[in-house]
Amino acid sequence: MGGRQRNRTFANQRRETAGVQELLEMAISLVIRFASRFYETTNQSNGKVLKQSRGEDTADTVLLVEQVCALEAARPIAVREGILRVLVEWIRGSPEEKDGGNKMKSAAVLALRHLTSIKDKYMAGWIHSQMVSSGALPAIVALTNDIHLTYPVRLAIAQILSSLCIAPHTRAAVVEADCIHFLIDLLYEHGASEELAMFAGQALLQLAAGAIQRAGTLGTNDKELLGFSSRERHDRILNDIVARGAIASFVAIALDKRGKLRMIAIETLGVLSEDVSPNRGARLQLCEDGAALALGRTMLDCMRRVDDAGGIKFGDEDLEQLYQALCALSNILDPNYNYEGALSRSTSNPDAGDTPRPKSLLVNSCLQAIESGGLKSMLRLASFPVVENRLAQLVEETCHSLSLLSPYLLSTEIASNGLAGWADQVLEVFCYIVQNLTAGESDSDDFIDNMDLHVSVLQGIGALAKSAPLKVRIVDRILPYLIRAKNSRDNTSVSNSASHAFQSLEFAEDEVAVQTAGNNANLLSDWFCMQRLFVIQAMARAEIRQHLVETWGEAVSQSNDPGYPKLSRRISDRSRGDISYASFSSEFPHFGGDETSEKETQSIIQEYEYMFGESATRALSNAPSLDRATSTKSTDGLLSQQVYPLDSSQSETSWILDHARALRDDSSNECGGLSNHVEDLLNRCFPSSLLREREIPTRVIKLDSSYNFRAILMPQRRYFSFRREGLLLSRLCDKESAALSDPSDAHWTLNFTNSSFAGEFPESLVQALYMCPTICGLSFVGNNHGSGDSELGMERTSSMQAKSGGAEGGGLLANLVGSLPPWIGNLTFERVLDDRDMKALVAVLETLGRLTGGRGLLTQSFVAKSSPGTRATGSDVQAQGRFSFFAVRHSPELSSVAWKSFFNLIGEPHGSRRNEKRPLSTLRSLDLSGNGLGDELCASVLEIIHDKDSGCQIEELDLSGNRIGAGAQVLDVLSYYAQAHRSSKLSGVKVRGGIWQAPLHTLCLSMNGLNQGKAWLEIVAMLKRDTLALTSLNLSSNGLALKEDDYDSDIIVSSLLKNTSLQTLDLSGNEFHSRTIDDMLGQLENVAGDKGLALVHLADNTPPLNDRQLHQLDEISRSSRNIMMQRLNAEKEEKKKAQELERDASVRFLGGDSTRTMTIDDRSETHQEASPDRQEAMPPEEPSADNKITVLFSAPLVFKDSSEALRPFAKLDFEMERELLWQCLKEASRDIELSFDSATHDRLLATVSKRCSCLHYSGHGNEHYLPFEDGKGGPNWFEVEDIKKLIGAQEGSVPFRFVFVSACFSGLAGETFAAAGVPHVVCCRQEFELKDAAALAFTRQFYLALAVGHTVKESFEVGCKAVRATPNLRDAEQEMEKFILLPKDGNHDVPIFDAKPVLQWPRSLHGSASLRGSRFKAKVAGNARFGELGVRNMIQDDPSPSPPQFFLGREVDMYIVLNLLLVKRLVSVVGEVGVGRSSLVCALCHYINERKTTMNQVKHIYFVKAKQGRSKQNRVRALVQRLLKKLVESDIVNVEDVDKEADIETLFDIVCRSLKNEKAVIVFDRTDLLEDSDEGNEFPMLLSNLFRETRNVRVLLTARETLGIPSIGGHVEHYYRLGPLTFANSVRLFSSLCPYMHTPSDRRRLYNKMVANLDEAELLPTDPGISSTVKKQFELIGNGIPSNIEKAAYTISKDVLMSLLRTDDNGD
Repeated sequence: MGGRQRNRTFANQRRETAGVQELLEMAISLVIRFASRFYETTNQSNGKVLKQSRGEDTADTVLLVEQVCALEAARPIAVREGILRVLVEWIRGSPEEKDGGNKMKSAAVLALRHLTSIKDKYMAGWIHSQMVSSGALPAIVALTNDIHLTYPVRLAIAQILSSLCIAPHTRAAVVEADCIHFLIDLLYEHGASEELAMFAGQALLQLAAGAIQRAGTLGTNDKELLGFSSRERHDRILNDIVARGAIASFVAIALDKRGKLRMIAIETLGVLSEDVSPNRGARLQLCEDGAALALGRTMLDCMRRVDDAGGIKFGDEDLEQLYQALCALSNILDPNYNYEGALSRSTSNPDAGDTPRPKSLLVNSCLQAIESGGLKSMLRLASFPVVENRLAQLVEETCHSLSLLSPYLLSTEIASNGLAGWADQVLEVFCYIVQNLTAGESDSDDFIDNMDLHVSVLQGIGALAKSAPLKVRIVDRILPYLIRAKNSRDNTSVSNSASHAFQSLEFAEDEVAVQTAGNNANLLSDWFCMQRLFVIQAMARAEIRQHLVETWGEAVSQSNDPGYPKLSRRISDRSRGDISYASFSSEFPHFGGDETSEKETQSIIQEYEYMFGESATRALSNAPSLDRATSTKSTDGLLSQQVYPLDSSQSETSWILDHARALRDDSSNECGGLSNHVEDLLNRCFPSSLLREREIPTRVIKLDSSYNFRAILMPQRRYFSFRREGLLLSRLCDKESAALSDPSDAHWTLNFTNSSFAGEFPESLVQALYMCPTICGLSFVGNNHGSGDSELGMERTSSMQAKSGGAEGGGLLANLVGSLPPWIGNLTFERVLDDRDMKALVAVLETLGRLTGGRGLLTQSFVAKSSPGTRATGSDVQAQGRFSFFAVRHSPELSSVAWKSFFNLIGEPHGSRRNEKRPLSTLRSLDLSGNGLGDELCASVLEIIHDKDSGCQIEELDLSGNRIGAGAQVLDVLSYYAQAHRSSKLSGVKVRGGIWQAPLHTLCLSMNGLNQGKAWLEIVAMLKRDTLALTSLNLSSNGLALKEDDYDSDIIVSSLLKNTSLQTLDLSGNEFHSRTIDDMLGQLENVAGDKGLALVHLADNTPPLNDRQLHQLDEISRSSRNIMMQRLNAEKEEKKKAQELERDASVRFLGGDSTRTMTIDDRSETHQEASPDRQEAMPPEEPSADNKITVLFSAPLVFKDSSEALRPFAKLDFEMERELLWQCLKEASRDIELSFDSATHDRLLATVSKRCSCLHYSGHGNEHYLPFEDGKGGPNWFEVEDIKKLIGAQEGSVPFRFVFVSACFSGLAGETFAAAGVPHVVCCRQEFELKDAAALAFTRQFYLALAVGHTVKESFEVGCKAVRATPNLRDAEQEMEKFILLPKDGNHDVPIFDAKPVLQWPRSLHGSASLRGSRFKAKVAGNARFGELGVRNMIQDDPSPSPPQFFLGREVDMYIVLNLLLVKRLVSVVGEVGVGRSSLVCALCHYINERKTTMNQVKHIYFVKAKQGRSKQNRVRALVQRLLKKLVESDIVNVEDVDKEADIETLFDIVCRSLKNEKAVIVFDRTDLLEDSDEGNEFPMLLSNLFRETRNVRVLLTARETLGIPSIGGHVEHYYRLGPLTFANSVRLFSSLCPYMHTPSDRRRLYNKMVANLDEAELLPTDPGISSTVKKQFELIGNGIPSNIEKAAYTISKDVLMSLLRTDDNGD
């Protein structure tokens, strides 16, 4: 019953609703019919006929219509009943109607506004369509022309158009009705009505979004269908918006308004920024109208609201505004947009005037972003932790914007506005993001989660890395991340971006040092810091020279009167940073010898000032507080291991800024000397102030000083090996020397600070030094400059030695001295030696003394004569172990016994061995400062120096900080010297007997507490009449006191007035009464012009000197410097005359005058003094056959075993042996010809025919054969009997007087040579890949002795004694068994060579026709170890990048590819990434290059690497341009013939023509990078042309896959697929790279453990016979892929490695 009741109720309700609906429709219909009565249209030609009603009727009707349209439910009915037609008629109206008509028009517009604002989307779409079809839009447009239109009507029209622009199908009608102009006009009224501007803006936003196909907003992915089918319509919309100034209005709105209106403006700017048409230039207009300013202001306001809210809380509106602003800014800064095209079209108007360039527009946008606070807001945003997805998207877009801003932050415009410091802030944020991205991640390649974020950060870093100041910060903080990103194989975009960052850091892929460092971040940072440190040192040298010009300028000018006024003007009026040293260079020929580019250093200085100077600091005063970002400035970066000023980026920055201020303000320290920052740097470069003043004299000026130093400061770390660092060092020396016109002018030193040493460090360091003959000084400093908190502090060398298994009872560093090359003349030990170490050092030096001083050995004549200030360089002739400078500093723990044993090395006064040459009798300078020796020990060393018969030659002595105190014993020694040898000087009365002057001229006695007695005063008194003929005396910081009217001051003045030799006197840090100083200065001032005292130091006196005294002291020094300069000029003239006489005598002798005998000392001096002009004038003479050495190297790649399978020969490295022989003959400087060749049968016959006196064979050995080369990489098994037959078949005597065999089983080969009649044969067994210390010592001493004329027997004994004296050998006697002299019963007491001394060796180096290209000539001139290519049997100097240091296991692969290349013209090496394709090809290029005489198919090698660019365009063109550059460098192509703007076909045509008749190999490396380039299909066509246009050009490619083309230019591509390394070679490579494997024994142990089963040694990872254990180990160390092996070696934990070493025989 109840259910039926409810049903009846529902039915009644439905009937009632239907009734109401019907009633509503009837009412609406009546209203519309009534409204239509007001206007009726007839077909009369006269137009409309107006039927008017009463006014009250009109008002009622209008009201009814408005109420109907305002009702939501009535709107669809009204439209269906025809309300739109009525409203359109009302709007159209009649021109004659007045107020009533205007009211109806207004009512109609308001009614239309109601109709268009219906909420139901479906119904709204239908009504909007009906409105369009009814012609309402044209009527509305016509109405907009009415100037009397009221504000409500205009607002209603804006709302109507805004609604119609939402739907795509009505949007087109709005455009067709030409409503855009009205909407744009409404925007101008945003100041008066925000509501009006908001609806107009909404309409324009929808129009623009539809036109450029954009509809997405933050967090949405909906893509609306386009409402336009015509491209022209799209352009029309955007053209109108851009051309009619809408952008400027939107920018103004964004700047002035808030809320929804600003949101509309920002979103519209973002939409317009996506327009990429250059014809329209929307982005150009955005830049010009200041859109970046508005976007930045918006971001700033949003971030302020976030800060006010506290925490990281974003409202939806702020989040959306930030995102839209960031997107718009990113689009504006897009580097791929064609701003050039937009500008060219915008300037088509002749009245446009000057138009800014694209970069200036973008830079201006960057300025606006900074000034508006936008950049500050972005930095805050990017540093927020990501807590939700929307924020992550915002941070990602922020990083993208920052990466696009980054290159413009480095522009000069930004810098000139003092805003360059923002670039550093951006980098800080990038570092913070990197820190978050890599936090807690493993070292695997899949650490890339958010690829887009990584790419943005890497692109920003790559842009900022072009800044010199930021390079340092990037290397310090994120270099390991860059390496990982670069090696990310699965993320090409990330890898490419990281590679670009590497290029910006100037880590060129083809740089030898970068290849050597590989993926080792520490080594890469070392390489970077070494180069940057040289730049800083160049700045320091400039400041030093400026100081010298200011100090000595007047004296130099007065010495040459005509130039004096000119120089004075230069000194006083010069522009900063442009000091002329012309006058100094004319007086001192070595003064201006610094070739480092001043332009480069000035540019770097300017960058630092722009970024971190005072103006930048002020500009950053309102920078955001980035606590999280700035936390990346930790002290554990890569630079923390470096030495000041590169120990941190802050230190480096402070140093360069201080330098800039010093150059600009002429600032100096309070003592009037060098600036403090330069002093600090020099203290690191020269730990000994004595050595520093000798090489970089600043207190006085020396004729032969160049002030051109190069100090290599090694990082502070524990060194187990120096192999890789040695290669970096060698490359650095090569590069820097090549830039110097005369490398001997520079003082090179290698310094180790706060480091410890173990393992194979000594041997590897010695090998590195043999490769760097420019380095002449070594220093080892422990815990330097008070850095006691360093965790890397120097460990005791005794404990290091125990760990490394060194010689018992001595330290590593002490023993190292015995193995150093002879050109190491300066040695410093500071805080590193204890008693045991000193004992070992003394033992080593005594052994070296016996080695170089005994009968029949290398004598004292081998020691280069050194004068004060003379630098010992690689070109000087010096015996091993003969030092000119030695320092043992700050070692107070050494006992007196240890010190006395050390002093005995210098000389022995009153002893039994008087007149005997002591091991350190060649010393010219000795630094013993800071040792606390006391009075007795200081007196002992002074006694040796002042003993006439001790043989000591020390000229400079530093005894500061030795607690001499009263100095009674020191005074006794000096008094005895004065009485015994200088009595006539002391008394002024001539006496019988000769006067002897000790060599000492520089004495430092500072910080010795001399105020405890009067010894200091007595020493000063001995200056009278030059009794102590010192030129420099330092008595500073001794607490010396002179009271008022003290008689002691008269003694000082009297001594100085009667002295002519003293040049500097340092009395700083003492307590001289002011009136006493006045008296002293007054007396000195009266006679200063007659003295040579250039500097008197009274700084830090108590009390300090007043201004008058300072001025008086400066006048005294100035006058004295003038006198000193005149004396120097007189000495220079005398020396010049003496040199001319000596040169003439030398030339007569070397020209054939045999009437005199020339000692090696004479030859040494002649070598140093003779000029190149004289050398070239001498007639060349060919060395006789008795003075020729031919070196044959044999290194076949493979051999065939009994089953005809190819087996590799062990790799041999001849570079060290070649270098050693070269240096030996250079030191001897005798007229001996040295040549290198390949050991083939033909070349041996040629050597026999030349009948040279000496044959040196080095290579592999065998029990029955000597494996010579067959010219194709294989062996030619030369039986020992064949050797005997070949030599015995020669008519007359045997062709060789001497043969040296260095090979395994060399004894058998040596006996064969001896049996064939060779009178002297030396055999040296070589069992290791690298030359060991014993072989180095023997070979060097043997050949050096042999070359200067010693007999074979004497030379052999010298070599053996050198082995016995070599430190760190476990069993010297066993090592000596490696060397055999045959025949055993032969007469070896005869010399091999009878060669005259020469001024320059090799003589044929000058004017050699074999040197092609100026670049190589400069290299040869810059480094002694680069000789003629022909002599070294090399095709060219640099055929390709060097293969990796530990390239191994590819001999079979090299052999196969080599034989393919020798017979085919197109060969490809293919394989997966990281397998070593490029390394194999590089090694092959070097193998071919070193066989000039045997591989005649190749006369030149051109190696060209394809590189990734930001764009895929022009990669092939860039490849061709790099090839052309190689051809230009080789003088094959004239640079004038190359038009860089020519098309690629023209450029390659030049290549083909130039190589038409050349026998060349062109290597195109990594050609797979060309596959996806826009010109990829052109590369095979170019190869085809190359093969058709040339005859003998061969092409070698590397790629992932073959080209896949059947025929290219008529030639088939022959490819070789490179696979992984075998298990044994993988283990070898892993052990060589692993940082935990420190010694050869460690590596052998690991190899023996892992490769226990020899049957599996040669297996590959995929071979079926491999065991599970080996397979697991294979995977652990990289599966045979070299790049994976390298990564595994550096990432493996020590525990895992130890587990491998504990593997048992079963592999468990």
